[in-house]
Amino acid sequence: MHQPDRLRRYQELIYKNATLAILLTFSQSLSACPKAVDFSDMLCMADNLYHEAKVDGMRGMEAVASVVMNRVRDPRWPDNVCDVVYQPSQFSWTLKKRLRNMKVKHGWKTLAVARMALQGQLIDKTGGATHYHAVYVTPYWGKVYEFTVQVEQHLFYRKP
Repeated sequence: MHQPDRLRRYQELIYKNATLAILLTFSQSLSACPKAVDFSDMLCMADNLYHEAKVDGMRGMEAVASVVMNRVRDPRWPDNVCDVVYQPSQFSWTLKKRLRNMKVKHGWKTLAVARMALQGQLIDKTGGATHYHAVYVTPYWGKVYEFTVQVEQHLFYRKP
């Protein structure tokens, strides 16, 4: 097959299947990353993104992942993803045994966001938030912490 024909077929494939184009873009950028990802951290992050932000799409998952990574970097919290996610009473889904033990088949978006977060490739759009909650709840700390941004159905805060 001649090069122009191959290029044309590739372009047609991209136009016909935008999801494939996105996957190709992600896989190329992620495969070039030098930082190795710990599998258990990847799974903890992906599980958290699934339970906390799957309905908010990639923007919501990126924001939740940023909160987890902000906590990992903050000395007030544990220094690894799994310990942050499973710290008692931090993420509501971890309080339910049924959800903790659930085997989740993660989609490519969840895994891509988890991997980018663990490799330091996410831009934190939460303003350094360490807390968030859904718009339909009012936690006691919501009036004490500094509000930073709303992303989809979650409000994000920074602990002063």
